Amino acid sequence: MTVEHNAAPTASDLSTWHWMVIAGGLLALQASILFAMGRLPICACGYVKLWHGVVLSSENSQHIADWYTFSYVPHGFLFYGATWLLLPKAPWPVRLIAATVALAILFELILVLHIRDSLALNIIMLIHPVEAIRLWQAGPPII
Repeated sequence: MTVEHNAAPTASDLSTWHWMVIAGGLLALQASILFAMGRLPICACGYVKLWHGVVLSSENSQHIADWYTFSYVPHGFLFYGATWLLLPKAPWPVRLIAATVALAILFELILVLHIRDSLALNIIMLIHPVEAIRLWQAGPPII
């Protein structure tokens, strides 16, 4: 007598459609959490524009595209392309996650070195303020 073993599907067993549903679900979860925290779903101005070109305004980064979009897209492609070299046998979702994590870490390091401020430092200072971090943040930019 043989016993069949039904294992859970692995990342490589999931189709592109499954990954799209997972990504959509995660985006919906993130949007719901932000809305529950009091964030506005669209710009406070009451409308969404395809392009907003004024950098020094309250509407900057509140619409679909702005001047920073030209930086986000190439960086995303570059980091995803780098994962093809570093993780050649990994499925595309793994490469996409690796590129996203690497890009987030790079941006955090740049923020820490240039303006001496980042999400990670802010979380540390919120949970348990450290005098050494406060003094370091008050110093001049390193790069």
